[in-house]
Amino acid sequence: MSDHIQRGLFNGPHYQYEMNITPPTHAQETRLELGYVLDLLAEDGLIQQGQRAQLAELGAGKTRIHIHPLITVAEQGWQSGTAPAYPLSLEVLTKWLAQRVKQAYLRIDPLKIDVRQITSVVSQAYAAKLKILPVAVNETEITIASSEPFISSGEAELARITRRAIKRVLINPLHRRGGGPEKRRTYRADPEFRAAD
Repeated sequence: MSDHIQRGLFNGPHYQYEMNITPPTHAQETRLELGYVLDLLAEDGLIQQGQRAQLAELGAGKTRIHIHPLITVAEQGWQSGTAPAYPLSLEVLTKWLAQRVKQAYLRIDPLKIDVRQITSVVSQAYAAKLKILPVAVNETEITIASSEPFISSGEAELARITRRAIKRVLINPLHRRGGGPEKRRTYRADPEFRAAD
């Protein structure tokens, strides 16, 4: 178990990481990898090495290129390796990953998104072209939501065209538009997502 957890800084889903903790390197402009997520979870003492090895082997034997790694982990129904233990649900894992990669976390509330204001700056067609999800905009900044912390393609062009800074936030991978098969697969297994749907 890592030193910062031994010192008692772990407070369940509300864990706050020390700013000097640097995640392992992950290739930029590529999708989040299951092995990377499992390594971080094991490093933080949230799962055991045996769990890490078992799921890594399972992931290697299946074609899961369209399943987000956090969804894969949440599907296992694991409890954290902390005391007290708590469920590693998808929402908890998303918050954890956001802190771990030092990006802001956002729980999307459709009622708080000003679509008219956003589309006055970034049209839906342009956002779709760049494969981005703007969730807020003001005079100086555009907030882009993503479940892929290492993919930022399109943001430089958006910043240049709109003359605004880009703020990235990490969201639950099931809270993207549509949801698709990932949503149908995990919906019943994740009570936090079900409550937010």
